[in-house]
Amino acid sequence: METGHRSIRPLAQRWALSGIALVTLPAFALFFAGYAETDYDDRVIEAILADAAADPEAPDAATLAPQLDALRHGGFCAGPEPILDSEVCADYAQFAAARAAATVALVVSLLTLLVAFGGALATFLSRRAEVMALRVSWEALRLLCALEVILQAGLVVWLSFWVTAILTEKYFVKQIIAAAVIAALAVFKVVQAIFRRVERPGFVEGRRLDPATCGPLIAHVQELCAALGTAPPDQIVAGIDDNFFVTEFPLATPEGLYEGRTLYVSLPLLDTMTRAEASAVLAHEMAHFAGGDTEHSRQRGLLVSRFDQYIAALYEGILSVPVGVLMSAFRDLVERAGASKRREDEFRADQVAAEHTSAAGVGHALMRLAAYSEYRNRVEDNLFSATGTHAELGIAERVATGFLPFVQTSEFRAAIDELTVPHPYDSHPPLRERLAAVGVEADPARFAEVLQPHTETTWLDAIDGGRDLERALWTVYEARFKEAHERDLAFRYRPDTPEQEAHVLRFFPEVTFDGSGVEVTLTYAEVRIHGEDPLPYGDIESARVEDRRFGKYLDLKLRGGGLIGGKRSIKLHEMYEKEAFLAAFGEYYGRHLAMEQYQAGRS
Repeated sequence: METGHRSIRPLAQRWALSGIALVTLPAFALFFAGYAETDYDDRVIEAILADAAADPEAPDAATLAPQLDALRHGGFCAGPEPILDSEVCADYAQFAAARAAATVALVVSLLTLLVAFGGALATFLSRRAEVMALRVSWEALRLLCALEVILQAGLVVWLSFWVTAILTEKYFVKQIIAAAVIAALAVFKVVQAIFRRVERPGFVEGRRLDPATCGPLIAHVQELCAALGTAPPDQIVAGIDDNFFVTEFPLATPEGLYEGRTLYVSLPLLDTMTRAEASAVLAHEMAHFAGGDTEHSRQRGLLVSRFDQYIAALYEGILSVPVGVLMSAFRDLVERAGASKRREDEFRADQVAAEHTSAAGVGHALMRLAAYSEYRNRVEDNLFSATGTHAELGIAERVATGFLPFVQTSEFRAAIDELTVPHPYDSHPPLRERLAAVGVEADPARFAEVLQPHTETTWLDAIDGGRDLERALWTVYEARFKEAHERDLAFRYRPDTPEQEAHVLRFFPEVTFDGSGVEVTLTYAEVRIHGEDPLPYGDIESARVEDRRFGKYLDLKLRGGGLIGGKRSIKLHEMYEKEAFLAAFGEYYGRHLAMEQYQAGRS
């Protein structure tokens, strides 16, 4: 029970903060509109009473004051013949309009909060309710949020004038223009996001298997589908990732985009697993098709992607951030509902696979998948964290030779409780829970026994050219891995040796940017401004672009420089390629910051 309270409390706090963030601006605008109107009323009454005191024929203050108080809150401008002139009455009209806009914004805020919370809760009911709630919530929330942003944008512009006008009897044009620009940007981003098309093709480094080259595998998958009463996949895509999955989303590969039902199979795992284990995994994946999991995931995924895109747009506009905070809380609660259903889907698919193959096959396959993935990740992490370049990687060979010794170590036994089966799109329940659900004991000693090498033929042997395809995919993967590692080394090296310096220079060569009256050279270690001493990146405390009266500058604040001599400025407006320079400076200076952080972590 305590654990439940701990998980609910942060969620409740987040929703409470979301509501506060949403209503703060309109609440303040409502308060200030009333304050401004009261201030005007006080000034008008004071002026009228002063005039009356100077007029012997006018009523005395004791008689006149109650009459004037009755005209507060717009009464001075009411009727066909208002007491005040049109200019003052126009100000009163603004106060009334601001109060009305703020009231509407508050109502819309509360309505948005209720719709978001109610819609998020509805996603917990069932799959059908989840999809329906997401559709209804999308239609309602995108319009409510857009209306709220528009209202709050207008209130900000109004406040940018009246707050200073009332409190200091001055207004600042630049402040009003800045508020208007920020407001316009927020409105533009939100409206643009409403109509932006959602694109969500997944990508895998894999190849579609030609049915002519894998007839036995396809026949086996079709047999499983017939037993489960579902249509077979439209294509099988093979790769070297450490997982199997099915999807009805469009799937992009280097060969092109595949639509419909796709089964992804891992060639290394097909070769590592026994046929019984692989059959259990394939039955599990086909159970997702049979149970409607992939269709539901596609429907839900498209709707969730819309929300993700919309939320990102809300965070791009400063004034729309409070609305974005609320929508993020909505998205978080929706994700909890989705995770709960995906957990149920995985247990159900495991059970179906156990019924149509064997519980032992399912359990052993889960053990092998989780252990293989854990060890492969460790191998790749060790290779990537190496401080020198690799002549050869040989990831597949390293995993194959070190896998069995690894599962016999105390290090692996200690990690069993945290093991899960990987998936490119979803998270899976812990391995222990899945094994227990199919009646297989998660004894650490059993892993070494189950995962002993076997000599039987595998499903990879049933794919003509399967091993050649696997080698080709490993070659591509290792080339990318090697390139990423070597680039990362360039961000880690100080450098301390000529070899390290040569390596850094491969990625960060000396580059010069010219302009009319300015020349700046960037090296991996320093900035050289023509006519000035070189400036090491380590002497720079911060860098920011500033627009000043005579142009745009990159101001470099120096460490310990004080008020005098504590800054270097680069005249961006005189550069021929200022955007390219800024991008390069960000990369070179960023390299230095990353290097400092890495070196500090080693010491």
